[in-house]
Amino acid sequence: MSREIVRHHDADDLSESTAARLATTIARIQADLGSASVVLTGGRIAGELMFALSDPMTSGAIDWSRLDLWWGDERYLPTGDPERNDYLVDARLLPQVEIDPARVHRILGPDSTSSAEDSARAYTQEVIAAAEVRSAVGRPAFDIVLLSIGPDGHVASLFPESPSLTSTEVALAIHGSPKPPPTRVTLGFGALNDCTQAWILASGAEKADVIDLMLTQGAGFLQIPAAGIDARERTLLLIDETAASKLAADIGWR
Repeated sequence: MSREIVRHHDADDLSESTAARLATTIARIQADLGSASVVLTGGRIAGELMFALSDPMTSGAIDWSRLDLWWGDERYLPTGDPERNDYLVDARLLPQVEIDPARVHRILGPDSTSSAEDSARAYTQEVIAAAEVRSAVGRPAFDIVLLSIGPDGHVASLFPESPSLTSTEVALAIHGSPKPPPTRVTLGFGALNDCTQAWILASGAEKADVIDLMLTQGAGFLQIPAAGIDARERTLLLIDETAASKLAADIGWR
């Protein structure tokens, strides 16, 4: 799999540039195809990205009435819990834009389902229903999948050496996650890769080793799950200078 690497000076530059890239890409998709579908991510950089995207100069480029929002994974916690991935979107982005709540596709928590398995089944049904509509006109399930890579190389809630890495399920429950909270729901590789573009975000010196392993030492998805991301048309690795510190100095600058 080939990846395009785009290097940024620091975390602020990464989040602001990615927000601008996301807004213009969504606007172009909407102009060409009518609507857009984006999978959001969690993690520190996601909060910074949502803050940057909420700026009226950026968010104004998007027709929010023709956008569907999804999540690549969610912590199995009740609605409104600050540890949920959708919390920062609710706090930083959605109050600033006008979007139909029916187009915000959340992964349900224990206040709405009896188990993480039930939540995964419900999300699977929702993803499949949407994907069938898009497939009928030759489009993948999602236009853009955003993912934040962890210090261990995980993306969504797909962790190194986990049985979940070889699952063929659209969405699946995760128990005993090495990163708290232990119970989560995540999309599998099949669903995450059913997209036109995948953007993997990495910020911070603690990501430098996994970026090096993935890009220059050929680590596979069992060791570095981020290596298993392979969009239909374009896979971008968007990183800041500290995350890129072990790469050759000329890689990724544009």
